[in-house]
Amino acid sequence: MTTWSLRPPCEGDEPADRDPPPEHAFHPGDEGGRPTTHYRVVP
Repeated sequence: MTTWSLRPPCEGDEPADRDPPPEHAFHPGDEGGRPTTHYRVVP
């Protein structure tokens, strides 16, 4: 369970988002076999 997450500077002045929606992380591999991470909000 994620209770908060860091945000990059381009997403606002506050460094931490303490009220994010629930998300699921997918870790597929790209064409070169390197893992990538995609986050999707859980409805």
